[in-house]
Order: sequence, then C-alpha cells, then structure tokens
Amino acid sequence: MIKLAKVTMPLASAKASGQLAKMMVFFPWKGINAVRGYVVPANPNTAGQQAQRSKLENAVDKFHDTALTAADKTAWNLFSTIYAAIMSGFNTFVKKFIDGAIAGRTWKKVWNCESAYTAAATADFTCDTDQVAEKLTLKYGESKTFMPSTKDATAAGGSQTFAMTGLVVGVTYFWQVYTDESADDCWSGINTYKHVAP
Repeated sequence: MIKLAKVTMPLASAKASGQLAKMMVFFPWKGINAVRGYVVPANPNTAGQQAQRSKLENAVDKFHDTALTAADKTAWNLFSTIYAAIMSGFNTFVKKFIDGAIAGRTWKKVWNCESAYTAAATADFTCDTDQVAEKLTLKYGESKTFMPSTKDATAAGGSQTFAMTGLVVGVTYFWQVYTDESADDCWSGINTYKHVAP
C-alpha cells in the first residue's frame, strides 16, 4: 500500500508536482497537496487482478450507461460525504458496484430521482429503475446519515412513485432508494427535498 503525506507549502512553494530525484513524488490529490515515495509499480497481471479490473471496467461502463441527471449526480456526491475517505459521487458509485459484484449481486439501475410537493403534508418522490418494483425501498429522514423511515415501492413497471405522507412544512428531508434483496444491488444517491409549497 502506498502511503501519502499531506504537505503545506511543498518545497517552499505554493504547490509542487512531479518526482524529485526518484525519491519523492509531489502531486495535487482531491484538493490537497500530497507527497509519496517514488515507486515503479509492478503488474504481474494475475487472474485476481484481471477479475478486479473487469469489475472496475463494468462499474465505469454502468455509471456511463445509466442516464443520471444532474440532480442524480449531485445526490451521488452527497452520498460520498457519508464516508470517511475523500471520494466523489463517481467514486462512490464505483465502490458500491464493486462491493456488490464481489458479493455476487447483480447491479440494478436507478436514475431520474425527483421530488414534488403535492399538499400541506404530502409529496411525491419518483425515480426510474430497471429493478422489479416490489424489491425497491425508499428510506428517508432529516439527516443524510440517519434515515430511519421506509416506504416500499408498489407500482409496476420502471417508473416508481412513492407517495410520501406526514411531512412537515419547512423541513428538509433526505431520501435514498435501494434494495435489500440478497441477489441484487440497487442504489440511488442521497437526494434532498425541502417541504414547501411551490
């Protein structure tokens, strides 16, 4: 494992990049200045490596194959912030896909997540999916890390509407669609909705 060090004013400058005497490599990484030891990576291309690379390739293909809207990508970026590691929404999508693939689960797509006010205490949360309707669940709450309430999908077909009730005007809700089926994996990002009349 290559270890990185976060540096301030590297080499007495605002930033630095590139290798130094084949001993250290300075580079920007996710918004910070970092430095690591200089290494020449080995590539034995084992069967295990090939299998992992195949999972990574499939994850990237699935991300681009899913018609994620700008709001969907924002939701995935928010999902990424619940992890300790610095990740983008894309990184989080790939992580979830690979975790499921390692566990032998089949990835199902969720996209076009939207929410709309319908009345003083109700709203519709919607999404498109290629997952079987009765396997989808929506969880929601007032924190991105605590969504204790759930609602199961009931509609047939690829367009799902979750009729939300008991909402409080002025409250911001966080919500996410997923499945707990053992054979499948299905996630949206973490969406937000503030319950106010349009």
